[in-house]
Amino acid sequence: MKHRRLRVSLRNIKQHEFRTTLRYINASDANWRDVYTQLGTLQDDATKKLTKTGAGIFVYYLLMSSLGNEEYVSLTFQGVTASVPTAFVTVVASLGLFLIAMQAQTVLMLIVLRVHEGRRLSLRGFSMGMYGLYTGQDEMELATPVIGYGSFKEKYPISNTLSAISGIVFIAIAFPAVALWIYLLDSQWIIISSPSVLALYKVSAAFGIFVLISTLVYLVLFNLPLPISKNKEFVRWSFLANLHPVGCHPQDKAWREDE
Repeated sequence: MKHRRLRVSLRNIKQHEFRTTLRYINASDANWRDVYTQLGTLQDDATKKLTKTGAGIFVYYLLMSSLGNEEYVSLTFQGVTASVPTAFVTVVASLGLFLIAMQAQTVLMLIVLRVHEGRRLSLRGFSMGMYGLYTGQDEMELATPVIGYGSFKEKYPISNTLSAISGIVFIAIAFPAVALWIYLLDSQWIIISSPSVLALYKVSAAFGIFVLISTLVYLVLFNLPLPISKNKEFVRWSFLANLHPVGCHPQDKAWREDE
């Protein structure tokens, strides 16, 4: 019988790493309230950082689109003009977009982890979302169209319809980032293709394109389940060998020959 190859994404591994660490924290002095509220705080902080970075990149876009050409971004104030090579501005924006991808990944993972921890507590009539609202987090919980009816169900799928609409709207938030990615790619390709642009600026634009492509590669590979195999050396020498109290492990010789 052919065994199926195990496939795990880096996202799943990082989530497992967090949950494993959380078991040690819970074994000390933390309770479900501490864990849930701390995850909420981390989620809020990560969301604020993501919003701040996104606003900064939007400013870069305004500068490039309204005050720049393929060579320079120029700003005039009280008769004084300051110019920065467009290639440098696009590189900074590309790096910022890569940072946005990492921050967005962090926010999504924190949301998933928090929902997972919230579902672990099952009490009749108790809502973790409402508890989050009570503690100053989850301020949109009262407007969230997700309702647990218990022994009742809707005659018409109103909450499911509203949830689908809300999901589409939240997904649409990513559209400006996609549009900016395309804009930066096009702008930097124009810089590379222009014969009047200095070689240094072309190299800078090429690096910016590399960063943009790396952003896509990061998002895909971080979330795509990939084949993995057991780390035999780690299991043998870091785990099984330590279980043998005296001397070498009985399989020590066989392990060394296998290497």
